[in-house]
Amino acid sequence: MIRTVYRRAHARRKLFDVAKSGTATSIADEGIAQIRGLYRIEKEIRGQRPAARNVPFLEVALPSTVNLTQLIENRIF
Repeated sequence: MIRTVYRRAHARRKLFDVAKSGTATSIADEGIAQIRGLYRIEKEIRGQRPAARNVPFLEVALPSTVNLTQLIENRIF
């Protein structure tokens, strides 16, 4: 989980750099919006017991993370 959060933060920084540069802004904007949604989920479940946190993560955050990964891989590489 810690590696996932680290990778997400790293990806977010890279996407902000791309958005600032003015190139591929639609990709960067979409990626930033998806990451923003993941942070919103984390905020909502913060403080709950681990079992309660796993449900939203597995149902919403995990598929969103996969979508974000595919977005980046398909459009950048």
